Amino acid sequence: MTGLFIALLILLVCSAFCSSAESAYFSLNPLDIRRITQKMPKAGGMIHSILATPTRLLSTLLIGNTIVNVAASAIGFAIAEHYLPRIGEEVAIVVMTVVLLVFGEVGPKRIGMFYSQAVAVTYAPLLKVIIPALAPLRFVLERVTRSLEPFFKPHGMTLSEEEFESVVEM
Repeated sequence: MTGLFIALLILLVCSAFCSSAESAYFSLNPLDIRRITQKMPKAGGMIHSILATPTRLLSTLLIGNTIVNVAASAIGFAIAEHYLPRIGEEVAIVVMTVVLLVFGEVGPKRIGMFYSQAVAVTYAPLLKVIIPALAPLRFVLERVTRSLEPFFKPHGMTLSEEEFESVVEM
């Protein structure tokens, strides 16, 4: 059972990593990146390289966070079922939702926003490994998403460029 608690803790750290990386990198502005590059050229170069393809970064972080959160929830369920056999499922749903929101999402996102430069510099070397490592999974998911894109695009009631210009002139 100790192994499950350790695994859960590691998964929570991974979830916090993904969430804080997302908010840190997307909170950086060009001036922040310039400051980092002036102080630490190597880190600045890595950050610039990572942000050159923001969709790839975001997809990687969302895929990683989803996998980690599902695994954490499954382990949370196993722990709850072990200690509370008749109500483990209900307890696990409530407890893991709160734990993941506080320690895997909201808290880390706030840290990423408040300390965006430091987080970006610290995470850059690891992201340079994670982004290519998740490329095959990202590729498959992007293909599936593109095939479903027609269902997400608005149909019919969009304005043409000419209609938009007419509205703006009014």
